Amino acid sequence: MVKRCTSKRGQLVGPRFNVRRSQAGEKYYAMASQAKSSNRLTEVLLAAVDGRIETLFLANGVRQWGPFDAEKRVIDLHDAAHPNNEDLLDLVAVQTYLNGGTVYVVKPGEVPGGDLSAAVWRY
Repeated sequence: MVKRCTSKRGQLVGPRFNVRRSQAGEKYYAMASQAKSSNRLTEVLLAAVDGRIETLFLANGVRQWGPFDAEKRVIDLHDAAHPNNEDLLDLVAVQTYLNGGTVYVVKPGEVPGGDLSAAVWRY
């Protein structure tokens, strides 16, 4: 069961978190004109593995299956899970987090650019 935080701390942190998430979304669109953001999963995954993601948005509760060959940098997207597949969105989230990026898990319709993932590059 998930409980809603009603403490004063939760009331103080929630609005600040929402403001930061909103600012990150605005930055995504500002950086798109400079080719410093993307919502294409293949680009986002490679950037995550390279440690280039500053901010990542992921659609909550959605899966994108496929194998990823890190050595060859090849991604094959599948509609359903198959042997040797992994959830590529989970992989993006883990790699972003491990490399010091910020990860926002949002409702599917709230991902900037309207896809399953969106990212702002560090460089």
